Amino acid sequence: MAAPLPGVPISSKIEYDTKAMKCSNCGSEFLDCRVGDHSYVEARLEHVLLRDVEIRRCASCEETSVVLPALTRLHDAIAREIIEQPRFLLGPEVEFLRKRFDYTLEQLAEELGTSEFFIKAWEANGRNPKANPDDNVGFDRMLRLWVHRELEGAEKPWWPKRLPENPEQRTTIEARLEGEAWVTQTVPVA
Repeated sequence: MAAPLPGVPISSKIEYDTKAMKCSNCGSEFLDCRVGDHSYVEARLEHVLLRDVEIRRCASCEETSVVLPALTRLHDAIAREIIEQPRFLLGPEVEFLRKRFDYTLEQLAEELGTSEFFIKAWEANGRNPKANPDDNVGFDRMLRLWVHRELEGAEKPWWPKRLPENPEQRTTIEARLEGEAWVTQTVPVA
């Protein structure tokens, strides 16, 4: 079983090796393998829907396991889609982005020129309720730029295609493996 990205919270219910056919919980053979959709709750991204992924069920303990090949590419695709969202970043998204690049609270706070307390509150609440509203907007934009730099390198200038028009707008990010690439799209929630 290949290791997950450093710091990204993944439960034992995610399989990294697509050839493993034994349950990670009890070691028994899998009874049922099917293709279906999975909400990415293991990374605290309930609004990210992984489409058409392999889902396995153990014959003995009934444990369910999801197979995610090309995990690094999946996390990069999710990160790119997150920073393009036309709303403020959600707390779990901030945490996912920080952990995707293996930063501690202290390291990200230093990178963005703020405190660990601010980052922790941001991850918990989506925005720091004690901060000036302009600070929340500024740090949201700075984090998006930081993620872009980490993904693409500093030499490529970038700005979100869509700035938040409705900061409270709810969306779902859908990801689907097509060949070797994870393809993502944003779908508004009605």
